Amino acid sequence: MNTAPLAQTRSSSSAAGHRSTRWLASGIVALLLGAAAVGLIAMGINRYRDGQWPEVIESLSRDSSLTWGSAWAVAGAIALVIIGLILLLLALLPGPRRNFVVPSDDVGEVRINAAGIARLVEHRIDSIDGVTNVRVRTQRGSIAVNVSTPLRDTAELRRIVKTTTEAVLQENLQPPLPRINVNVRSLS
Repeated sequence: MNTAPLAQTRSSSSAAGHRSTRWLASGIVALLLGAAAVGLIAMGINRYRDGQWPEVIESLSRDSSLTWGSAWAVAGAIALVIIGLILLLLALLPGPRRNFVVPSDDVGEVRINAAGIARLVEHRIDSIDGVTNVRVRTQRGSIAVNVSTPLRDTAELRRIVKTTTEAVLQENLQPPLPRINVNVRSLS
């Protein structure tokens, strides 16, 4: 099976339309905002309870050496700029690509992305008798195959779907192969 055109077509169209999630940048921002919110809430509760701001804030407001041009203000501004640039780079740089290596006779390496593998598996499983609808999702190191069928007994169909998926992966990918999770839902 020649998969080089499919790999090139799917890879180029997928790269333009899909961006991976930025969980690291989102997580850092969420933690910083959460910590700031907890601190502000605690200071507000303290102000409401005692009628005055916490001692740290009052001492900062009484300190006349703290101006915009002081060493502490400049150091704080520089630290915030560095953190902001790091978060911006984490959000803009592309994440890791999820491509699979395809066995080929050529000297070069041929790869197919996760969406291409999902389409290959969907196409093969859709031709199995008893399958009404199939949806395949690829996730980190695994492939989830969801099948709908009018059959009441789904055990045999589950086995056929799993062996067919394994055959598609073994034909088109080099080891290590992703884990296969099959879910068969009866419509009757």
